[in-house]
Amino acid sequence: MYEQDYIMRMNRDIIRTISRLVFNKDTEFPLDITSQTLKNEDKKMLNSLQGQVNIGKINEVEKKICQSVGNNESRALEKALLFYAYLNEQTDEFLLANSFSRERIQSGLQYIASQLGILDIVNLNYFE
Repeated sequence: MYEQDYIMRMNRDIIRTISRLVFNKDTEFPLDITSQTLKNEDKKMLNSLQGQVNIGKINEVEKKICQSVGNNESRALEKALLFYAYLNEQTDEFLLANSFSRERIQSGLQYIASQLGILDIVNLNYFE
């Protein structure tokens, strides 16, 4: 249990680090989902991700997100960070039931960082 909490906290810190470096935002989530000024487009993206994740399509969503990040598609990075942030907040039981893990979230974040050329910075946070 303690190890999973530690990985969850590290994943959260990596999401914040990438958000700071790329978007110059210091938030828990890459998009401020508690803000009243959240754009409709951002709300739609968040609701779509949550819906797909909640019906068990995590692996398919991850594959699409990684492809879009690799292809440098518009808003792919925001979507990827939002996806991993949302998954990171789920319970261990939910992740296990969907054949996912906190370590896989970590791997996804490392992939994003490698695409951005900041993998060394991210790995410093994971391997302090």
